[in-house]
Amino acid sequence: MTIFHGGYNIVSQLRERTDRHGKCWLFSPLAIGFNVETVEYKNIQLQVWDLGGQSSIRPYWRCYYADTAAIIYVVDASDHDRMPTARAELMAMLAEEELANSKLLVFANKQDLPNAMNEAQVGKAIGLDELRDRQWSIWRCCAKDGTGLNEGLDWYVPHSNTQARRCITQLMML
Repeated sequence: MTIFHGGYNIVSQLRERTDRHGKCWLFSPLAIGFNVETVEYKNIQLQVWDLGGQSSIRPYWRCYYADTAAIIYVVDASDHDRMPTARAELMAMLAEEELANSKLLVFANKQDLPNAMNEAQVGKAIGLDELRDRQWSIWRCCAKDGTGLNEGLDWYVPHSNTQARRCITQLMML
């Protein structure tokens, strides 16, 4: 899975929520740069790659695309001005051959803010309506308190199987 977002660390929130529900992260320290963690969610082992989102790191993302089962793309729904950049980065990534069969889960983050766009607005802004031949879903979320994260992951789990899944977490500070 690939997580792009601006601001709050969704991987940290997923770890906190999973830990509260009795699950265990095998690799827990998160830092800026390249890190990997494995989390169990509903009996599915997810290997999550945290690659960092600085523009100087983005060229290295493709080194981690092989065998990626799903992409989680987290958009700051309150930052209207950066939607064109979020769209361009998503479309460039989806054009990569190695990600052709990867599912796409989009989180419209920061729904706690009054100017946050809803799912339909974010979907249109980042071009989801143009996607063909790819399973995708978009969910509202607030990474600060975890609202919506489980619902999004619940969409992904039925599209997966019980084998370990490779995930890429890319933090894009847009």
